[in-house]
Amino acid sequence: MAISITLDRKDLSFPIEQRYKYQLDLLFKRADKKSNGFVTIELSLPKRIGTDSQNKAFHALLNEYYISGLHSYASYEDMRDSFKLKAGGAKEYIYLENGKQHTCKQFDDIPKGCQHIGIPKSWLDLIREERTMAIKLLIAEGYEAGMNSAHWEEIISGMEVN
Repeated sequence: MAISITLDRKDLSFPIEQRYKYQLDLLFKRADKKSNGFVTIELSLPKRIGTDSQNKAFHALLNEYYISGLHSYASYEDMRDSFKLKAGGAKEYIYLENGKQHTCKQFDDIPKGCQHIGIPKSWLDLIREERTMAIKLLIAEGYEAGMNSAHWEEIISGMEVN
């Protein structure tokens, strides 16, 4: 459960740890430029970090699916990054404008008509729910592609249900 509220940033008053001040200043500058100083604050329970068992299951399934050859990914990294992007989104974007490469953090900052690609978050940065989604997407795609090896089934049957 989460709640959110949009306010003028000048109405906000709360202590911020020093390590977050730089990013907050950047956000406020962006808010001044793009939304007349308004920001949306979201409050929720702490996010749950991913588990070691999720890490082991994801990479075991990914490896089994990749070596099966029942996919159309160009490489193992391409496959891995595809699932991470689908489940957790991009940490940043790379785009080409006038033949030059640029990076940005927000999709909305990419100029219209530019070629772009999302750079996935690190697996360590995905929260538990995002990792669960990546595993579910991987299993669904694997079954759709025809995965039915004994090792594939063994990995799935050994996963904890949360």
